[in-house]
Amino acid sequence: LSLTHRHPEAPVDVPGFHVPPQTKCPENEKIPLVAERDPGDPVALAETEFSSFLFWRNPLPNIEEDLEGLLKADPLLLEAEDPESQESSEEDGWITPRNIEQMQQSPCWGREPAQVQVGCVTTDFAMQNVLLQMGLHVLSFNGLLIQHARSYILRCHGCFRTTSKMTRLFCPHCGNKTLKKVAVTVKDDGSFHLHFSQNPKVLNPRGLRHSLPAPQGGKHASNPHLTEDQRFPQQRLSRKARQ
Repeated sequence: LSLTHRHPEAPVDVPGFHVPPQTKCPENEKIPLVAERDPGDPVALAETEFSSFLFWRNPLPNIEEDLEGLLKADPLLLEAEDPESQESSEEDGWITPRNIEQMQQSPCWGREPAQVQVGCVTTDFAMQNVLLQMGLHVLSFNGLLIQHARSYILRCHGCFRTTSKMTRLFCPHCGNKTLKKVAVTVKDDGSFHLHFSQNPKVLNPRGLRHSLPAPQGGKHASNPHLTEDQRFPQQRLSRKARQ
């Protein structure tokens, strides 16, 4: 330990640590933060040219050139417009709280105006559907107006026959319980156009996986309805309950 070289500025009480000497700077003398170099020095020129800050970053925009471009702009474009005319031009074609009542009072809202001399005013969608199927002009004062008439029929997905009786449960042609509701529109020539759904859940196989339960007897039996001419007991109250 006695032969170990000690730094001349190392304190005696804290071995192994270097504490810089505390020298006071004169009041009038200023210490430069960055070492000044000669601008003609080749080392300084190389550092400024290949600096990572200038090489990897985009140059900053020149604010003076942008201000000069604004001063040289066309004065006609910089004129202040009338705020009322600007608001009216912005609201053209839009439905706002200011013009919603005016738009709703229009009889031909949402479509081109037609030469209508006689029309029927109703807010009932079912009545509007019937009037459109009859070929009459339908008007509405609140904007709630259907555009296309659409009705529904029953189509059998077993024999592909159709029926317009919506109360049927079984197909009148094949007798199976395979009727599904399908939307249909009538064209100008009188032909039907069916609108089929692409949802596979329309043909739900629920109840077809398991076997049918055994038939129950008695007047309060609950048997599945399998055929159209199936006999069911009369579900009526007894004589004592009716008294």
